[in-house]
Amino acid sequence: MKHFSLKRASRLICAALALTLLSGLCAIAEEQDAVVAPDFTLQDQYGETWTLSECVDKVVFLNFWATWCPWCIKEMPEIDELYHELGENQGDVLIFGIAAPGTYDDATEDEITAFLEEHAWSYPTLMDTTGEVFTTYGASSLPTTWLVRADGTLMGYVAGALSKDEMTKLINITIEGVLPENE
Repeated sequence: MKHFSLKRASRLICAALALTLLSGLCAIAEEQDAVVAPDFTLQDQYGETWTLSECVDKVVFLNFWATWCPWCIKEMPEIDELYHELGENQGDVLIFGIAAPGTYDDATEDEITAFLEEHAWSYPTLMDTTGEVFTTYGASSLPTTWLVRADGTLMGYVAGALSKDEMTKLINITIEGVLPENE
């Protein structure tokens, strides 16, 4: 298992094995190249602070999005459904949105919170007020979803919108650690 700085995190994207999986471009980090997910501490729309490295023994689903992104908005109801079905972050899977008020999104934190409330989406959305986490994870194409294994290493990412079924498959792949046959 290798550790790396936040500055070098975006290089993972270039080094990862790229392949078409489900409906989007997906990069899967092979086990022998397992890289610890870049750590961050961010606050969600409810005022709760989350640190990625403290999400021990949990699979983490990180969905980078913006209020101006129609593809993001299209998948958000299904992310919210999945969040509720998987126990509202009380089980083995943690689901987070990540928004970047004032950097990747012109909306303020308050406007993003109001946007989420207006649509009745309740899954935690972490506020990346500096844009550093967006940059570190290479989330320049939105939406972008990263999956982190329970051991804290990066499983991979998908650039583009996902259906709930695709999200579920990716979470299961992350939990099981192997690609299903015939996929």
